[in-house]
Amino acid sequence: MSPRVLEPMVTPEELALLPDGDAFELVDGKLVEKNVSALSSLVEIRVSVALELYRERTGRGCCFPCSLGYQILPWDPERVVRPDASYLFDERVPEMVRTEGYLRVTPDLVVEVLSKNDLIYAVDAKIEDYLRAGVKLVWIINPQKRTIMIHRPDGTTTKLREADRLEGEDVLEGFSVPAATLFPTYPSGEHAV
Repeated sequence: MSPRVLEPMVTPEELALLPDGDAFELVDGKLVEKNVSALSSLVEIRVSVALELYRERTGRGCCFPCSLGYQILPWDPERVVRPDASYLFDERVPEMVRTEGYLRVTPDLVVEVLSKNDLIYAVDAKIEDYLRAGVKLVWIINPQKRTIMIHRPDGTTTKLREADRLEGEDVLEGFSVPAATLFPTYPSGEHAV
C-alpha cells in the first residue's frame, strides 16, 4: 500500500501571501486553481470593460477583476472566492479599496466565465453560495456556447443568446450591452471557439 500524501491546510492569510495566490480560491482549507482558457480570459476582459464603462458613465459603485478575493460566506468564513468579475454598490467602496486583504462585503453582481474544465456541479454550488450570501445578480457566461445564464435570488433564471441584450435589470440600472459584444469573433467573422 502506498503512503497517503496529505495536502497541507492553507489559511486565507497564507493564501494572500502566495506569489500566485490570485490564481486560486480557497475551499475547505485547500487551494483550488481557477480554470482558465484564452477564450474565457477574453470574455472576462470584455465583461470587465463593459462594467467599468458603466461605472464611469454612472459614477456609482466599483467594478473588480478576478484577482480580488472575497470572504463573504458566513457559514464558511475561511473560504475565499474569486469571481471573474464583480460589481459593488456601497458607500464604503473608497474605504474598502484602501484596505488590504479580501473584501468581506457581498458584491451586488458576480460574473463567472466558464472554461471547458469547469464542472457543472461546482458551478451550480458557486451560484447557490453567491445567492445565499446575498449577491443580487449572478451572470454565468459560457463562451463555448455563446450564452449567458442570469440567476436571481428568487430562483428565476434567464438564458440569453448572442442575439440578445444583457441588461443590468434593477441591480445595475441602465446597464445594457449586446450579448454578442462579449464574445470574440475573428476578422473573418468566424467565432472564437
